[in-house]
Amino acid sequence: MIDRVVADLKKIEGIAHVGIIEGNNPIVSDLSPEESKTLSEILKDIYDVSDKTAKSTGMGDLEQVMVSGFEGKMIIAKSGNFLVGIVTETKVNLGLIRLKLRSILRELKGEKK
Repeated sequence: MIDRVVADLKKIEGIAHVGIIEGNNPIVSDLSPEESKTLSEILKDIYDVSDKTAKSTGMGDLEQVMVSGFEGKMIIAKSGNFLVGIVTETKVNLGLIRLKLRSILRELKGEKK
């Protein structure tokens, strides 16, 4: 299932990398094992800090994190024991990615599409 999820996301134009972490086990689409490990650690750290920030500032539970840079974006979201990170190029259809991500997060939780 994870391989199919990664493949589905990679079909969207402008997605550079997809990382899915289950617990402490990184699964990344097209990166070397060392790069996968590094990306997994970064995704977890960003998500954890953002989650603490959201709760401590009264924003409630964290839905997703978006980091915007001059050369691309990163979207991170959690579903149960899974953490999904998407790295994009500069020009990308964020609406399409968010819709697909919402569907994937439900699937990872075991909910029907």
